[in-house]
Amino acid sequence: MRRWPVHRQHQSNGQIIVPRFVVLHHTPGSQSARHDAGAHFDWMFEIDGSLRTWATEPITDLDQATEVAAIKLANHRLSYLRFEGEISGDRGTVRRVLAGTFTAEDVSHDRICATIRWSDSNGQPQSRRLEFYRNLTGIRFSDEAEMREPWCLRLEL
Repeated sequence: MRRWPVHRQHQSNGQIIVPRFVVLHHTPGSQSARHDAGAHFDWMFEIDGSLRTWATEPITDLDQATEVAAIKLANHRLSYLRFEGEISGDRGTVRRVLAGTFTAEDVSHDRICATIRWSDSNGQPQSRRLEFYRNLTGIRFSDEAEMREPWCLRLEL
């Protein structure tokens, strides 16, 4: 199993760099690779110069612990950290749900464990621990065709 270095704050040109994350609510367009799957969350984490990305069903309450099926998607460009709106080529629209920084505890081919941090709408700091891991438990999306690379997201309080 390949292990990537754990990503933590580091110095670059005298500045402290903290890896960023974003969660986008993606409503697919007719040319989106997952247009039949419906609206979903894209969870994106800045690792090694790109955004490692997973899709999950929309999670309506981040104040509860939850475990949901996820699909590992191709890495995305860093520009999605700041992007909202229409995606070119009729691939749908995205709206930012969460954005902030994260501290990774473990990053490997099969798993990422991290603590995400962001500010809520009142400016209050929030954090949650999460884990994306390969699905060996049988948790599935309702559409079996979506099981290209099955993962799960565990969100803890």
